[in-house]
Amino acid sequence: MNKRLAIITGIGVTLMLALPSRPHAANALLIELERGTLASAVSANNYVVVGGFDGGGSFYWAPTRDVIFSGGLVSEGVSGDGRTIVGIAQDHNGISQAGIWLTRAEWQLLGSFSPTATPCTGSLSGAYT
Repeated sequence: MNKRLAIITGIGVTLMLALPSRPHAANALLIELERGTLASAVSANNYVVVGGFDGGGSFYWAPTRDVIFSGGLVSEGVSGDGRTIVGIAQDHNGISQAGIWLTRAEWQLLGSFSPTATPCTGSLSGAYT
């Protein structure tokens, strides 16, 4: 067992030393979100941050827009270009469902896999990244 652990550790150290280190971005931007905002994802282009508020509701942030309330309960993920947000929103009956939000549009609820599904504890589906 100790021999196996030593071999695995040696391989890991060798790979770490062989991989090139990534340079730090010279133009990195540090943002400070408002108190009570909880970021959950950043777009691949590093331009959009999404998340939720302590008291409920979702938001997106971009350097040109600041924090914008996007409706829904919480934003869980964002596309690479920052134009599509995945999260959880409620329908007109107050049932939580997974949904997508396109910039400056209403949440599009995704529902369930089954057309006859019934909500479990107030939720029909969820969004996880």
